[in-house]
Parts: sequence; C-alpha cells; structure tokens
Amino acid sequence: MITLILVPFLASAGLMPVIASGSPPGPRISVEPPEIIDTTMVPCSSDFTINVTIADVTGMKACEFNLTYDSSVITFITIGFLRLNGQYPWLVIQSDDVTGFLWANLTYLNAVTVIDPTALVMITFHLKNLGSTPLNLNDTKMMDPQGSLIPHDTYNGFFSAVIRDVAVTGITLSATGAYAGWPVNVTVDVENNGNVSETFSLTAFFDNNTIGVITVTDLVPNEQRGIVFAWDTTGVPEGNYTISAYATPVPYETHVSDNTLIDGIVWVMIKKHDVAITAVTVSRTWVYQGWTVPINVTTQNLGDYSESFDVNAYYNGTILIGTAHVSNLAPLENFTVQFSLSTSSLQPCHTYPISAQATPVPYEYNTTNNALVDGDLKVRLMGDLNGDGKVNLIDYFEATLAFGSYPGHPRWDPAADVNNDLKVNLQDIFTVSLNFGKTCV
Repeated sequence: MITLILVPFLASAGLMPVIASGSPPGPRISVEPPEIIDTTMVPCSSDFTINVTIADVTGMKACEFNLTYDSSVITFITIGFLRLNGQYPWLVIQSDDVTGFLWANLTYLNAVTVIDPTALVMITFHLKNLGSTPLNLNDTKMMDPQGSLIPHDTYNGFFSAVIRDVAVTGITLSATGAYAGWPVNVTVDVENNGNVSETFSLTAFFDNNTIGVITVTDLVPNEQRGIVFAWDTTGVPEGNYTISAYATPVPYETHVSDNTLIDGIVWVMIKKHDVAITAVTVSRTWVYQGWTVPINVTTQNLGDYSESFDVNAYYNGTILIGTAHVSNLAPLENFTVQFSLSTSSLQPCHTYPISAQATPVPYEYNTTNNALVDGDLKVRLMGDLNGDGKVNLIDYFEATLAFGSYPGHPRWDPAADVNNDLKVNLQDIFTVSLNFGKTCV
C-alpha cells in the first residue's frame, strides 16, 4: 500500500488534457479513452496511459475516485494531475498493486466549473501479462464547497492486449443429396487465430434456416476443431440448399470477416431414384465343364425418374461374367439382360452361386435391392450323368439307353448329350467311356 500527498505543481511536459467526445450531457466522471485494444503490445516492455475526466460540472470543490484493475495483467506506474480553472489541486492517493486499485482525492482551493470533458489526472500503467482488464471507477464523489455531493454519472474503461479471433475454416458434408427425413452430417471446422482460449456459439444454416447451434468450449490458441451438426431433413421441402456456418464474434474481436463461411449445397429430394435387380435366372442347375450357360438378369426401375445404369453378373461371388448397360429405363419398367457364362475354367464337382448387381444411380434411395444372389450352378464331372460325383457303369448304362435320341424323342436324356450338340451318338458314349472311373475328390 502506497499513500502520497502531493502539493500543486506546474504540469510537466507531455501532461496535456485530453478532450473526450460523444459522452452524454450531465455531470460525469469517466475513463478516457473508454476502450484500449492493442494487440501489438508486449508484456514487460509496453506502457499505456489513460485519463480520468470530468464534464458538465459546476462548482466542484473536490473529486474522489477508486480506480480498480486486474493486477495480474497491468501494474500502476505513475499519476500526473492537471490545472483546472487556472489552479492545481491538492492530491492524495493510495495505491495497491497487489489487489489492483488506485484511490485518489483532488481538492481545489476554489470551486471549479468544467463544461467540456477535461482530464483531471493522467495515469500510466505497465503491461505485465497478455490479457484484458476492466478499468472501473468505484466510490466516485464530487463535492461542492459546502461538502454536499454533486450527483453525477460514472463511465468505466476497458483495456485489452490480446488477439481475439475465431474463424470458420471449412465445411464438410456427409452427403450432397438426401431424401427428406434422411440425416446429413455437417462438419464445421473452426480455428482459434488468437492468443487466448475462446468459448463461443457456432451456428450452421441451410439457406436462411438454422440447422443447429453448438457452443464451442475452450478452443485454445491455434487449435482447429471439427464440430458436427446432425441435420434432420424431415419436413424439408424438395430443393437445393446452400450450407453455411457462423461463429459468433468473441468480445473485442476485430477480424470478423472469417467468422462466416458458405460452402456446399445439399439437394433434398422427395421423388426417388431407385433401381433394383428383381431376378437372376440360370437356364439350368448343372452343366458339364465347357458348356455355355445363358443367364437372365431382370432389372426394374422402382423410382420416379428414367434411369441409365450398368448391370454386372457374377459367379462365385466376385468373378465377373459380364457387364451390360441399361439406358433410360422408365419408372416401374422392367428390363431383362442376358449373359452367357462359359464354364471352361470352372472346376468340376463345384457349385457356383450366380448373382447380379445394378450400379447405384446418383442419389439412389435404396441400394440394398441393387444386388441379388439367386441360383446355384453345379459343374459335374464329364460323363457323370446322374450327378453322384462319379462316372461308373450306371452312367454308361444310362448313356447307352439314350443312344440315338434327340430332343422330343421318347428316350431323350439331356445328361447323356455330354457334348451338348442336341443328340446322343457314339461321340457321347465314347466321352463317357474316356471318363469312366473318375470321381470327385
């Protein structure tokens, strides 16, 4: 605690009164300037000065105030007083830089009258640490020669030596198209470009409509954070919507142009895009190795728009049989695509599942019906007419019974036509004989 009693003295060089502007009429005491925000100041090497001013005061004999501040941010250095109405005051001050206050009492030999805002004292502070502090005038008094209080207004000040700047730096959409009722995740990237931690509100919009408001808490300097908004599109009319985000400026933020970002369009749909595979039909359930098997794939447009897409047929899950393109399939229309599967590379004694898949069309409503596994194709040993996994006398006997037959003949047996030429002849009997004794391992 320091207490000083100062007698009047001539104002030293540089102690010039500062005239405030824009204050309301009536007796008042204020901190001028009311706000100092300087992000260029450096702790331990920067100072700044404020004035305590009065205005519209008539017949004031004495003035008293207690200026409080955050002593962890700034420290008091000096105070200088000025001449009013041609006279200097008696000045008594007390200061405590631990708790952060400066008390001053100014008493004039003759009562003074001040109309324009005029500085009573000039106070210099030293920047101790980056931060902000109010400069509050407490317990202010103005007294006339009889010791009566003069009613007046009080206006405080504020000092800041920090950079406060939050920004919206990116928007990522989980989908650019969605049907009304589908959720769309909107991830908004924010960044703290200042030098103090910040807490602020972040709002996401579709056009001028609010998706949601989320409080971003304790975003530290230079930190980037992705904030996820879950947009429920239920009830949203069909149309294209522009996505944007807005970070509420933090106190004393000067660079606010980057607080808003417009980035991305989502098409919300009511009418559907939806194609499906409705059937996969294999012409027969078994073949001899080397045969070619027709496979029919039936597609359907279950949506509301004409669609063009590819159909892929597979065996054994992932091995491509072929691809066909379907063009301009009208809503509710069916279309069948035929594929041919050569079994030359397939292994005897194996059963192969047959499947088909329609490539999803843009903004497809339901992709679960785009693929269908429907039917198995068994590859028999050549000459295994009854499909029991071995070529023996039973197969040879069946082949000889069908000898000379053809489709429509009473003794026609397609299993005996091992070369698939629509007739059972010596060539078929010979082939069965060549494979006699083979079995599936």
